[in-house]
Amino acid sequence: MQKWEHMSLVQLWSDDAKHFYWKDDETDEQSAIYRLNALGNEDRELVTVDRGYMRSDYGRQFFLKRPGE
Repeated sequence: MQKWEHMSLVQLWSDDAKHFYWKDDETDEQSAIYRLNALGNEDRELVTVDRGYMRSDYGRQFFLKRPGE
């Protein structure tokens, strides 16, 4: 049976700065496309996106997987 390694990546909107930022690295200004493509190069596959992350803020949570050992 195939085993999977999962991860999530969170991108939030800053009302003060008027741009998206990444929860794991607020200084990273890469768009979601560039960040997801970089993870794709690590054999990760996007599974789904939750647009309701942290209901009080506008954001997206990306769920990814890649084959495990």
